[in-house]
Order: sequence, then C-alpha cells, then structure tokens
Amino acid sequence: MSVHADRLAREGLRFSQTYTIAAHCCPSRATFMTGLFPSQHGIYNNVLNQAALHESLNPGVTTFSEVLRDEGYELGFAGKWHVSATEGPADRGWKEYMASGVQGEMHGLRWERFRTMAQEPESDAPREKGELLRPGWGREASVDGAPLKDDPVVRSQIARLHTDAEVARVMGLNFVAEAVKVEHAARAGKPFQPPTVVASEYKLFATEYSRRLANASMDLGAPGTQLRVKTADAPMEGRPESTYRYTVIDTIGGGSSEIQKNIIARRGLGLPKTF
Repeated sequence: MSVHADRLAREGLRFSQTYTIAAHCCPSRATFMTGLFPSQHGIYNNVLNQAALHESLNPGVTTFSEVLRDEGYELGFAGKWHVSATEGPADRGWKEYMASGVQGEMHGLRWERFRTMAQEPESDAPREKGELLRPGWGREASVDGAPLKDDPVVRSQIARLHTDAEVARVMGLNFVAEAVKVEHAARAGKPFQPPTVVASEYKLFATEYSRRLANASMDLGAPGTQLRVKTADAPMEGRPESTYRYTVIDTIGGGSSEIQKNIIARRGLGLPKTF
C-alpha cells in the first residue's frame, strides 16, 4: 500500500497546505470532496437533521472521486461520509465497505420532540439528589437552601460563558463577511485570498468554547451529570454527559484545534514552521 501511495504522491499532484472553510463537519467534508466553497457546493450545516439548509450537493457539482473513477481508478471508502443525506459514497465513485453519516441516520432531536419538551409541565416536587434545576429547564437549583444562581462562583462562570458566546457570535459574523467578499471577488473574476486565518480563528474559538460550556454544565450539575442519556434520574435527561463527550469530537472534526493554531501562527502571525 505504501509503495503505491508513494508513487501516487511522487507522480501526481500534492496538496501540502489545505484549510477548513467552516467550523462544521458537513460543509468541510463537501469542500474536501469538491474543492468548492459552501456557496458553490450547497452544503452549509448538518445534512442529517431537520435544521439542514440543504440535504444534497448542488446540481452539477462533481467530486474528485468521480473524476478518478472515470479515469479507471478503483476507490474504496470506509468511515464517516456526512456529505449528503440523499447520496452515499457509492453514488460518487466509491466502493463502500463501511460508511456512517449516510442517508437514513438522524442526528439530534426532531422538532416534534422539542415541542413536546416545551409543553411538559414543571414539577413542584422537592429537588432530587444530583438534579440540576434551572428556569426554563425545570425548577430552580439550590445549594444549602440558597439559589445556585446567587452563588458568586457560579455567577462568575456564567458571566464568562455569556461573554465568550458573544465573542463567538461576532467572530462568526466576521467570517461570513470575509467569505462574502471572497465570493463577490471570485464571481467578478478578481484575485482573492480565501479567509483561511479568519475561518481558523472562528473554528478554534467556537469549538473550544463549546467544550468549556460542556465542562461547566458538568461542574454545575453535580455528580448526577455523569449519567448518560436515557439513564434513570439523569439530570436534563443525560444531555450534559452527552454534550461533554461530543464537544471533544468537535475540536477534531473539520480540522483539529492544533491544526487551526498552526494556521493562525504561520499564515496569520507569520511565525516559522516548527515541525
């Protein structure tokens, strides 16, 4: 395998610098497969839930695997697809061995479940051991008879998270603004530089913020937050534990945090390569 891969690299075209275009899995994967921006290939967010803006690549979009297939290459695919909810790897030139993130899967809750949760009455029963109670999510939590929201440590942590959320929002808007400038320049036939540094800054901050938010929910929710989804008596139905695990994945998918730091250091700050 290594001999053939080395030959392909030696005789083919090598891409030594590639960068994520979004702080999200699906558009990043679609860009990797097509070489296009999300505004061109049509994938903007998770294609496997009801919040998907688009479920399929735009008509006429070609993936690199189709080109290789047409040139006689035999391609094998194993792992996460997550490019389209209506097509799988086999539809784009691959021989499938084991693929996840494909048509038929559902990520997250359906809208009906959110509506049901919003209509569920709040109980006035005494607080259970390890139960996290918050306005809008149920009853209010208390420690030693005092509301948890009045604890100075808790208030400081929530204030920091709220501030970081606003920073993430503004960074996201800045990335969108830069991406729009690039798209306009490309359509006008003018030279442009993809906003790689801005995208990396946003991806790095937003995913690390999500991880900090999940960590805080575990800290504030008492030991019961370690209980998994569908476990009896788990606070908030086990969502803190699930979020805690999945936010770690978010710091890897679409370009790991270490890769984003390297991009910022080298392309943004002009620091030398150290590896």
